[in-house]
Amino acid sequence: MLRGGSSLYGRTSLGATAACIAFASVIGLSGCGNMGRSTTPPVTMSAMKPTAAILGYVWDSRVSGLRPVSGLLGASHLESSIGGSGFSNGTPCAGKGFALLADPAGVVSMMSLPAGQTSQLAGSIAKNERLVLSPSCSYALVYAPGVSSAFLIGGLPSSPLVQSLNLAAAGSIVGAAVSDKGSLLLAGLNSDGSATVQLQASSGPPQSLKRLRSFGAMAFMPAGDAAVIADSGANTVSLATQLSTSPMITQLASSSDGVLMPLAASASADGHYAFIANGSGGAILRFDLSGASAPMSISCACNPSELIPLFGNATFQLTNPSAGTIFAVEGDARAPRTQFIPTDSIGTVGGGMQ
Repeated sequence: MLRGGSSLYGRTSLGATAACIAFASVIGLSGCGNMGRSTTPPVTMSAMKPTAAILGYVWDSRVSGLRPVSGLLGASHLESSIGGSGFSNGTPCAGKGFALLADPAGVVSMMSLPAGQTSQLAGSIAKNERLVLSPSCSYALVYAPGVSSAFLIGGLPSSPLVQSLNLAAAGSIVGAAVSDKGSLLLAGLNSDGSATVQLQASSGPPQSLKRLRSFGAMAFMPAGDAAVIADSGANTVSLATQLSTSPMITQLASSSDGVLMPLAASASADGHYAFIANGSGGAILRFDLSGASAPMSISCACNPSELIPLFGNATFQLTNPSAGTIFAVEGDARAPRTQFIPTDSIGTVGGGMQ
């Protein structure tokens, strides 16, 4: 609910105006809608230009920064970190050429890619805050598990607009997703360990969608009117449709289809496929939302922990560099398979580890 009102969405942050002007100048865009111009310059950091074509960007906690992945899947490598280090969390959007990062205090900044220049965007929610992007990266949600305060950022990347949220009505948040329309899916923890998934549109009260035995993962499809929801306790995956009008829930798969403790979800850029990463067994499940083909299991000699989009329609990072090797998958290939990206070389701008 709005602080002091009847809506979830709070007041616009004036700090977004300065961030918009600064970031627009970095990526060569003109204008920031109706926002006023700020004279505050962006915070500029030195950056290393990648040496080859970019497959995407990964957050590397070992160097507290973002690192480009150069080359093609199956013949790629990590480059040195860009934009410096000193961050605690980062979420890149390779397709739109920017990333959101949080510093150790929780202050959120936007970084241009591959230039590595940053501008502050929003204040701190908590030190353990999470940065979640919508499928097209037009919206972002900044929240922290168990914390009622949050930020919704729209107009990314050219005209960022920051709104304060109060998520108290959804309970203790354990997971969240944001759509390309700015609506939210919020999973609130119940006293028995189960979770209730609620839909929150830009106006009106939250709407309960589904009760989960244990929260696994969820993600919106592009355009924002459908989402996949995974239950790690019941080992099921469901598809929620017609979210902007009369929501309907349909089960896509269960344990008999290979669902085993799901922990991450995402979608192809064209909305044709939904993907779920299992937390046990090392499999990624692909669902054809057109119904033209049966669900497919893609094996990985890894323990998937995430599904972070790289360049391409359905290419995802599956593991963090801290695991020793990055695994990725090209999910829309005729015969999808996982590939690894070596993490032997660790580099930081301006010297340091090599």
